[in-house]
Amino acid sequence: MIDGRRVIAFDGKTLRGAKDTAGNLTHLLAGICQRTGTVLAQCAVGAKTNEIPLLPKLLGL
Repeated sequence: MIDGRRVIAFDGKTLRGAKDTAGNLTHLLAGICQRTGTVLAQCAVGAKTNEIPLLPKLLGL
């Protein structure tokens, strides 16, 4: 916590060996509590998509 506020880090990861039906690797964007290490929310990122535009969606979760 910083000044009594929860700190959440956002990070994208490609899952090794996990592929969709088209053969594309699975990529996730996750929000993680820095104090507890708990994943608070995550969403899939499309194969040809940048993860930054998905951040508002993830914040809504």
